[in-house]
Amino acid sequence: MRTYIDVIFNPDMNPAEFATEMTGINMQMLFGPHDFVIVWDSYDEFQLQFKRVLPILKKFKLNFRLVTYEDSKEDLPFMNVALSG
Repeated sequence: MRTYIDVIFNPDMNPAEFATEMTGINMQMLFGPHDFVIVWDSYDEFQLQFKRVLPILKKFKLNFRLVTYEDSKEDLPFMNVALSG
């Protein structure tokens, strides 16, 4: 399964700082309609990964949407981003 995280940025926050924290917990940024993805096989695995994400979303006071799909047959364009700051 894949759960996509779509973030609505707060105008008072620093998006680069948020991205740095998310990539710091091994979340990969996506290039396309979604911002991040959690790939999981069991609900327990999803919960474990999302427990690391939720505090960061709360810290930056972000609104977000989760969308879950079964694994697709096509590859998604992952983008590794190195941020400096």
